[in-house]
This record gives sequence, C-alpha cells and structure tokens, in this order.
Amino acid sequence: NKVNSFVSTNTYFTIQSLKGDGFSHELENLGFDDIFYANILAVSPLFCYQRVYGSIVLYSGRGKKNFSIKAFIRNLLEKYDVVDIDDFMDDVYEKYGVRIPEKYIVTDAVSGTGMYYDRIMNKIYSSKSIYYSDLDD
Repeated sequence: NKVNSFVSTNTYFTIQSLKGDGFSHELENLGFDDIFYANILAVSPLFCYQRVYGSIVLYSGRGKKNFSIKAFIRNLLEKYDVVDIDDFMDDVYEKYGVRIPEKYIVTDAVSGTGMYYDRIMNKIYSSKSIYYSDLDD
C-alpha cells in the first residue's frame, strides 16, 4: 500500500527507480535483493508486471492486466523531444536497472507510431516536425 501511495497512477517503475525517487521501507532492512521485493509487488492486485530483460518492471495502472516491453519503451521515449538511442538505453539502465540488449528493440518499439527514427544520426524524435526543425538548425 505504501508503494501504491508513492507512485503515480499509470506509471512504470522498478525497485531501483523507486529507491532513486526516494522511496524507502522497513522491509529493505531484511537484506534481500531487488528481485525479491519486486516479486512481492508483482503478486499484488494493485500492480501489473512484466519481466523485461532480467528485471521486473511494474505498472501502477489498474485494469491493465499486462503490458508489453514496447509499451514500456514508448512510454519512456515520450519524455524526450529527441534522444540518441545509446543515451536512451543508458538512461533506462541507470533509472530502472533494465539493460536493453539491442538497439533494434528500441527502433522496433517506435515503428508505427508518430515518432521518427533517423538511422544516420542514431536518434529518435518525438515527431517528424521536430526532426525537420532539427535539420534546419
């Protein structure tokens, strides 16, 4: 319940991101690793979860029984106007502890969306208009 009160609705999170955002709980004193605590939250009806490349990512939205890795990546990309794929993958690892193994996983996630991937620049843009304005600069 404390985690549910701490996170916003419709938010993806991991134990690592919770700690990074300042959450703490007395259960942490038991000395178990993050996967133990993530599994406790995963069985709660308050959260949905997905195993993502060796980590457990949780989702605080009720009624959404499952989510995909693509949805997780897209959600994180929405926070950027433009981002280099390597930097994005580093950011995801640093904040969530999820190591995305290949770039094509990120580019595949933006396929069919309004986002645009420039292969030469190795960047993802939130829209083509932002891409074109970046070319003009």
